[in-house]
Amino acid sequence: MKRLALLLSLLPIFTFTQNGFAQKKKIVDDMYGKDTSDAPRRTVVTDTKFSVKDFASGYLVMPDDSLLYGWVRFNGSVAIFKDTLTNKIKRYGPKDINGFVAGTDTFKTFVDTIVLEANPYYRGYYGNQMFLNTQFAQQLIHGNKVSLYKSVREYPNINNFSGYGYYPYRYYRGADGTISQDALYLQRKGQWGYIYVPNDKRAFKRLMLRYFADNRELVQEINSGKLTYDDLDEIVKRYNDTR
Repeated sequence: MKRLALLLSLLPIFTFTQNGFAQKKKIVDDMYGKDTSDAPRRTVVTDTKFSVKDFASGYLVMPDDSLLYGWVRFNGSVAIFKDTLTNKIKRYGPKDINGFVAGTDTFKTFVDTIVLEANPYYRGYYGNQMFLNTQFAQQLIHGNKVSLYKSVREYPNINNFSGYGYYPYRYYRGADGTISQDALYLQRKGQWGYIYVPNDKRAFKRLMLRYFADNRELVQEINSGKLTYDDLDEIVKRYNDTR
């Protein structure tokens, strides 16, 4: 009887512990199958940052997909991890880990493919060449069909050839002639690759009409100009909400 009484007295503690673990798992990010329904909705127009300024509770996704928990912040290029026990700090680039979560912000490692067309004014410079950049992408929307990501796209400035005394972008694009710009990407569920979303009006509409072709109502609003590049978050959300 004493053993039974002791077992019954421990049962509420065990139940509470189990619920505690379940609750802890719920607040972690949805890209790993967790629930983030309480996380604030990101928008293309208002969310312009690409960093996590202060350390936040989170974890790193290591190359073997194991999770390393601790405090994480992001300076725009590398993840900075602080061990909760030792307070030791270590930096991780996109080639070192598969991704990370800092608070409600999620970042995945991906490879951005950029193809530069030939420069008609200088054939000896970059042109018709492919550049592969391994970098972090911030998850703006996680969807059951399509997810939306943001990253910083970098590529050589094909108009910056100092040998001929021509500096059209040198002073405000950087002395090394590298162009950096915010970029948005789409990824279908179950697909490995990412699709770059151009901000040029014509190219954007052409991609959207093809990418979301199975949603007639959405296609009509995109084609009429009612939904534009600035509405990409709404486009993705509506597409995911449609059965």
